Amino acid sequence: MPSFSIIVPSYNQPNYIEFTCLNLQELKSKAAEKGIRIELLLFDSCSNSETQIVIEKYRTVFDHIIIEKDKGQYDAINHGILKCTGDYWTWLNTDDLLDIEGFFKIDSVLNANPSIDYIYGGVTYINEYGEKIKTIDPWMLSLNLLVTK
Repeated sequence: MPSFSIIVPSYNQPNYIEFTCLNLQELKSKAAEKGIRIELLLFDSCSNSETQIVIEKYRTVFDHIIIEKDKGQYDAINHGILKCTGDYWTWLNTDDLLDIEGFFKIDSVLNANPSIDYIYGGVTYINEYGEKIKTIDPWMLSLNLLVTK
């Protein structure tokens, strides 16, 4: 059974980060019930006090929290890649949510096809109230498209 690492780069998202933390808390809890290991790593670039209060409130949800100035989102993600221990990794911004049922579908696909290295999917945009704005479905992807676009 594969294990997963989710890297969360963070900087000044006091209006959204709590929704992300609640989403990850629910995902981790439901995954544990199914015997799926999820490692959560948060890298915060010394956010404002409102964001720090939320991070502290959900400290126990995360396996690793690093609070130090970084060079931006991709620097934080790169630090997370070096620290994560899961068989698969992804990142989630602090104003985003993961589709929990979709995550479990991915786990099923990976269990049935352990040679898969990369999975991607669609995106649903929501507003600050959690209401769907629009959905962009995934499209066919090839190695050539990945390296040339």
